[in-house]
Amino acid sequence: MQRRPNTQTVQWFLETHASGQLDLDPPYQRRSVWNDAYRRFYIDTILRDYPSPAIYLQVETRPGVPTVYHVIDGKQRLETLISFTQDEFHLGNYFTAEGYSNPYYSDLSPELQEELADYVLSVENISRTTPDEIKSAFERLNRNTAKLNNQELRKAQYEGAFISKMSVLAEHPFWGTIGVASRARVSRMLDVEYISEIYLLTMHGILDGSPAVLDGYYAEYDEEIPGDETVEAIYTRILEWVSGLGLSGSRWTNLGDFYSLWAATQELMQRDELPDPRDAVRRLRAFGEHVAEPDKDEERQYSDAVRQGTNKDTSRKTRTDILQRVLTSDI
Repeated sequence: MQRRPNTQTVQWFLETHASGQLDLDPPYQRRSVWNDAYRRFYIDTILRDYPSPAIYLQVETRPGVPTVYHVIDGKQRLETLISFTQDEFHLGNYFTAEGYSNPYYSDLSPELQEELADYVLSVENISRTTPDEIKSAFERLNRNTAKLNNQELRKAQYEGAFISKMSVLAEHPFWGTIGVASRARVSRMLDVEYISEIYLLTMHGILDGSPAVLDGYYAEYDEEIPGDETVEAIYTRILEWVSGLGLSGSRWTNLGDFYSLWAATQELMQRDELPDPRDAVRRLRAFGEHVAEPDKDEERQYSDAVRQGTNKDTSRKTRTDILQRVLTSDI
């Protein structure tokens, strides 16, 4: 196998794709998984001339036919560049400071279009190789690269009010006792991500748990969190109440179940209907045991809502409604 590092402009890749010489889907490639949030952030990276990871290409040359470049690594980045220049998505709130609102490629000034075309990408050309070596190279590239999760990407993008506050709230010892802030989760910032969801639940009620929803609030609240003192007071009251239940080791420390328990507690607290903590523990323990082998309608509905999608807003609402009844009546 022969490896040759070099550089190519975005324009070279666009032209190579247009001529049919760029193979984005060799057999070992995975399906595309980037959503618009990732794609917009990548285009912003290019337009602002920030560094970007190298593209790895298998170079196939045969006498009498054009060279073909099979993409070993960098498929989603290249697809993003191609689809953006074909006006398949816009940049959202990126470049608002420059006077743009949801701009497509065709909306950009000729100068910005030229800057995108002239952006230089690092490239590794691989040739004189066998199919097995290519598959091994693909596997090694993906195994040796620790992919950033959603929260790590947010950390790279935001450093203002919201992420700073969530990082502080995640340090409360309660989150360690129920496993939200385990060593493994803290190392990937998953504790901060979960506390962000809980805080937004306290602010706005039940939300869908898709990454895009959280991304939007991180952007909106990067400079200031509206009504933060009031929200924090409610958050603290709920935290004090649930921390007194002694949940460690129960099913109610599962992330999805705890989210619903927090939402139910918040609803009941607003109506001044919270039960005595000892009574709440008894009811939760009994219901949790029954949900494992559901018999009654409420138990089956809760179990079905867990299976249908832990983070879906509809499932979260169903579980929350049931837990409110669990905490206030014998069902």
